[in-house]
Amino acid sequence: MQSNPLGIPYKTIGEAATETALLEQKLGCSAFGGKIDAATYTSVLTLIFGADHAPDIISLYGINPSGDNSEYLVRITTDYLFGCANRFVANQAVSDLYAYEFNETSINVWPDVVQCEGKACHGDDIPFTFYTDTQLGYQFTEAQDDLSNAMMAYWSAFASHLNPDVERRLAWPPFTSSLMEYMIPITPERYIAVNPIPNFDFWDQIGYDLRPPSLAAAAKILAALGH
Repeated sequence: MQSNPLGIPYKTIGEAATETALLEQKLGCSAFGGKIDAATYTSVLTLIFGADHAPDIISLYGINPSGDNSEYLVRITTDYLFGCANRFVANQAVSDLYAYEFNETSINVWPDVVQCEGKACHGDDIPFTFYTDTQLGYQFTEAQDDLSNAMMAYWSAFASHLNPDVERRLAWPPFTSSLMEYMIPITPERYIAVNPIPNFDFWDQIGYDLRPPSLAAAAKILAALGH
């Protein structure tokens, strides 16, 4: 298996459409009393991305001045940590690479996490990838069963010969920097999407090699948050 210029060997890359909802639920409920208000939201973005970038991020994604900003933070961190970062890495590929975004919302393996209702969260692909619906207390519908069989066939084909194409299944084209095609595993039919990841140009300009803030800067922001 070849490596990319960053020294990372890979052949497939992808994410769930709402990867970080669990993180934001933990952050909102455990650290900030159930919601992320505008001041906390702004401070968290400043702490992570710096004062120079925080206003531009808020301008792009939005802010709720008087309510909960958890949803905005989920979108930001999913794009930055997973969708856009993965697309950036995919562009460095020197051999065939296959990209996907899992966006099936019919099964939620996190029933106690409100943020995951009606969304594809981290781990929601597990029942489909391993055909473990009954073990997890579900019963696949016909469409879900077909999706699970397709995903198992794709992953098995990739494991066997580093190419996920399977006879009688939707062809999964390799990712290229010009087309940026992604497999979207979803019911009732899988499909190929061209560049489904939003805002990647914005995050590419900021970059993915952020350094942590100085202890003094972090202490100042945390003090303003009351921590």
